[in-house]
Amino acid sequence: METIKELNDLQIFRIKKKLIVKLSFFSILLVFSFGIFNLSIGNLIPALVFFFFLPLFVWSYFLLKHDKNSFAVVNGLIVMNLSILILNFFTNGGYTGPTNYGFFIMTFVLTLVFSGYLKYTWLAVLLITHFIIMYLDIYNLKEVTNGYEDSTSLFIDHIGAFWGCAIFVFLVNDLFAKNYVKQSILLENAFKELDKKVETLEEVNHGKNRLLGILAHDLRGPIKSTGQILELIKKQELKPEEFREVVDGLEQQYKEIDQTLTNTLEFVLAELGSGKAQKQLRQFNPSEFTEGLIAAFSSRIQAKGILVSFEVNGLDLTLQMKLELNELEVILRNLLDNAIKYSPMSSRLTVRLMKTGEMLRWEIQDEGPGMDENKASQLFKFKVQSTVGTSNEKGVGLGMYLCKSLAEKIGAELSFTSQLNKGTTFILEKSLIQQEVVEKGTF
Repeated sequence: METIKELNDLQIFRIKKKLIVKLSFFSILLVFSFGIFNLSIGNLIPALVFFFFLPLFVWSYFLLKHDKNSFAVVNGLIVMNLSILILNFFTNGGYTGPTNYGFFIMTFVLTLVFSGYLKYTWLAVLLITHFIIMYLDIYNLKEVTNGYEDSTSLFIDHIGAFWGCAIFVFLVNDLFAKNYVKQSILLENAFKELDKKVETLEEVNHGKNRLLGILAHDLRGPIKSTGQILELIKKQELKPEEFREVVDGLEQQYKEIDQTLTNTLEFVLAELGSGKAQKQLRQFNPSEFTEGLIAAFSSRIQAKGILVSFEVNGLDLTLQMKLELNELEVILRNLLDNAIKYSPMSSRLTVRLMKTGEMLRWEIQDEGPGMDENKASQLFKFKVQSTVGTSNEKGVGLGMYLCKSLAEKIGAELSFTSQLNKGTTFILEKSLIQQEVVEKGTF
């Protein structure tokens, strides 16, 4: 049974899988090349050693490529390489032959393949093995075969072995360096992405804290003043004309508080994911629906003397559709509220409803102060702040962020155009593809 440490090493092997598989492939090329090379210079026994182990290297390569017993296969490859080095040492000139290059190659490979205690264990085995065979050869305790016919064969064998090992080290090191650079870039990008997400979370958290503070401030005032007014009414200290004025003020405060709380609730539901669960298609008439939304703001429109025009183009007034009515209502209600809020006294407000091809489109155009590029770029971002309209209407700045979020949720497109000191036009487009469209009266 594998120990926890072996499992950790296996995990490291899997991370290095591509590198190990390529090392295994290079080992096949190296063993085959040395076999052919020794055969060409007349070193028959070393050549047979290389060719004997070659099928085992090929088999190990396919096992590693298909992620079969990676831990055992890699250790098996080390054992085979060490066996080849020992046999080659005693059949190919001993310490005068090129086998020492092979021990250097194995030391290099160990640093790439293994980690933890296995790396040091195999290093110790390698050094001890090299020490023993060198001792046996130099002190003539073990017979060593010299397969070289002359000095030229010895020279060629050394040059060939050194060049082969040098090229192997060069290619493997180049491969490792490229993989290291690639992984470093990926890791750096991952950290940058993480930093961005942390920064975004901090901004959202700061925004939510500000939202709570603004809500506490903006709600405390109206509630406190409402209490004072109720106390005056209770004591009957208001004159008829004062009473009417107070009621109008209370109505305005009520509508502002209602809009603020509604937006806040919709925002919280969207953040918690509850809005997604409530997404439903409902049948409605777009023209009647839009007229009803405009009528809901009639008192504020009249109070500011705004002239509202509602235009319908390319749309049958009796047409019924099935769309995400709840989300559309929240979006358009906020867009109308925003347009009225920033419209000057006695200005014009144009609402257009049109159908072009498979798209349903709303346009809400006001003659308000408009926006510069900096403000426009921040409009749909989560940025809580107290806002004040042209008649001191209050808000917390959640409306546009909420509209954008809901539009994306239902697959609609919300955009706008704005000119400083000339006004703003908000555009909401919703695709009718795969949506149910029926004639009025057919259910």
